[in-house]
Amino acid sequence: MRTIINVILVLVILALIYLLYAGIAEPIKFKEEKEKREDAVVQKLMDIRQAQEHYRAITGGDFADSFEKLKDTLTYGVFYNLKLDEVANPDDPNNPIITRDTTAIPARDS
Repeated sequence: MRTIINVILVLVILALIYLLYAGIAEPIKFKEEKEKREDAVVQKLMDIRQAQEHYRAITGGDFADSFEKLKDTLTYGVFYNLKLDEVANPDDPNNPIITRDTTAIPARDS
């Protein structure tokens, strides 16, 4: 009879140890998962922000109001790169000539 009680008490002790461990480990695992998900969300939002800035550079100041519009513009849109060169005018040294060179770069490549 005494051995049966001892076995039952050992099983109860093991169950309580498991419950104590699970009670401590659960908030730690939750916190790790929460931080991992927050980092993923922050990264996606930063990507969307960068895409919106590219959209704004292509369209001239507006942000996209839908993801379809954003995706379409970033797939088929074009960035214009303006290069200004200042060349001295041989006739007048105080009045330089400014030459402009515009190149089109597909947004998909950026």
